[in-house]
Amino acid sequence: MDNRVSAFQPPACTRYVVSIDGLNIRRGPDAAFDAVAPPLPRGTLLRLVQAGSRWSQVEVDGPTDVQGWVNHRFIVRVQDAPRSLLPRARTVPSNAAKKPAAKKPARGSAR
Repeated sequence: MDNRVSAFQPPACTRYVVSIDGLNIRRGPDAAFDAVAPPLPRGTLLRLVQAGSRWSQVEVDGPTDVQGWVNHRFIVRVQDAPRSLLPRARTVPSNAAKKPAAKKPARGSAR
């Protein structure tokens, strides 16, 4: 008897992003289950825990312990997501460190 699991199990590190505003994250894989947290805003990053046929178990990426189930229709793999959907990275412009700060004239000096 062959006990191997035939269902596809993606790597645990697969990341997704919420594609709509206000996605409910639920206790189980169905809309009948209660939400476990307030609705997730568009652009929220998620880590895939378990893939199902219509619903996936995910955890919110970041300093939170929120984990639950979301419908596949409303999430997109990060690598496939349009740039406008992804959260903007906060970076320092490359020329910011090279440009010296402008000096303010001393008080009372005539300029």
